[in-house]
Amino acid sequence: MIRAPTVSRPVSPVPVSRATLLAGREMNDAVREYAGKSITVLYDASLCERAAACVDALNAVFDPSREPWIEPDAAPVDELVKAIATCPSGALTYRLCRSGTELSTANVVRVGADGPLRVSGEISLYDTDGELISEEVEVALCRCGASRHKPFCDRSHEREAFSDPGRVHEPRLAPPLGGAETRLDIHPRRDGPYIVKGLVRIVSADGDTVMVREKVALCRCGASANKPFCDGSHKAVEFVAD
Repeated sequence: MIRAPTVSRPVSPVPVSRATLLAGREMNDAVREYAGKSITVLYDASLCERAAACVDALNAVFDPSREPWIEPDAAPVDELVKAIATCPSGALTYRLCRSGTELSTANVVRVGADGPLRVSGEISLYDTDGELISEEVEVALCRCGASRHKPFCDRSHEREAFSDPGRVHEPRLAPPLGGAETRLDIHPRRDGPYIVKGLVRIVSADGDTVMVREKVALCRCGASANKPFCDGSHKAVEFVAD
């Protein structure tokens, strides 16, 4: 198992909050890996909002008073994946061990309130030239248009005070009926939207599954009047992005 180096914390005569303990773990080399038998949990301290949602969801795995504070084998893999999905900042992600337990996870795009698109599933992410740049099971994509590291979110939405409640302004559709979910391909268009191909659920910020699509164009300029969907506003605002 890969264990993170011990991070010293000041001794306090009073109880220390979970958020304080989590904050004490932030270092320059922010991304740490915690390997289990069937899954590896990745923690990016630079993204963590100290909400402690993971601790509330699955304290057996996430315990900031323990070293290492993440123990992936302390709970079933499916429960761990669900707990990781509660992370509001995207600081927690995971990588499945192909020789271990395989999960039949749904492809999901979660629209964050005032924040990024959080995509989970079997993801292939391409650049604007059609070259594969990443294969992930979870990724946070910029939708405010201001990230310096497009297509990835770098929390520029906070600097720019991006505001969108994460609603979905289209008719609700029923979830898909059975069948295996396909791989999710994401193609950012130059100066335009994300083209998402593959069976995917679009989930609003309030957690309501509102629609299912096999192909959809999602706004990444931040200007669409029909967020999270593209309505062509990138042309009007002269959005520029590779």
